[in-house]
Amino acid sequence: MSVAAAQSAGPAPFGRGAGAKDPPPIRSAAVVVNDAGGGVSPGAAGELAEIFARFSIEARIRSVSPSGLAEAAREAVAARPDLVVTLAGDGTARQAAKLCGRDGPLVAPLPGGAMNMLPYALYGRRPWREALEAALADPLARPVPGGRAGARPFYVAAILGSPARRPTLSGGGCVTRSTAGRAERPRRSP
Repeated sequence: MSVAAAQSAGPAPFGRGAGAKDPPPIRSAAVVVNDAGGGVSPGAAGELAEIFARFSIEARIRSVSPSGLAEAAREAVAARPDLVVTLAGDGTARQAAKLCGRDGPLVAPLPGGAMNMLPYALYGRRPWREALEAALADPLARPVPGGRAGARPFYVAAILGSPARRPTLSGGGCVTRSTAGRAERPRRSP
């Protein structure tokens, strides 16, 4: 079976949607878990192992601190699995997608960070367990549009300018600029 080629600079993510096609059989997965991620519980690696075992997929799961995410993503892709899974934030998902490219393994970015724009765009606002199980139960590969800002690829959306330097979440769930370590709350019009 063939996998849909990615549009723009992106790889073929794993999930349902427009342009979706049956992927080749998924027999192996390399998983990168940000153990400090906002959506990652302490037992996440074990839960991932159980899910992959139920689908008879050999999974190599690496749970790391934020400082080890880039190296873990490089090692995951270098292992040449059928599927690279990230349970981390959008930055780790972007890096894995960039490393996989158009011809590398499929990518399944699960929501494990603060904003989770890419996973939510692919799977809806589902918990990561539900998104992974649904994707493994009915696997499809689909292209994801993206672009480049300078040399950096982005998928789904990009935050550019001064807010991109240190985005934080405000009490209202909006991304705002961080000043001296404090998030500024959006101001309401009178």
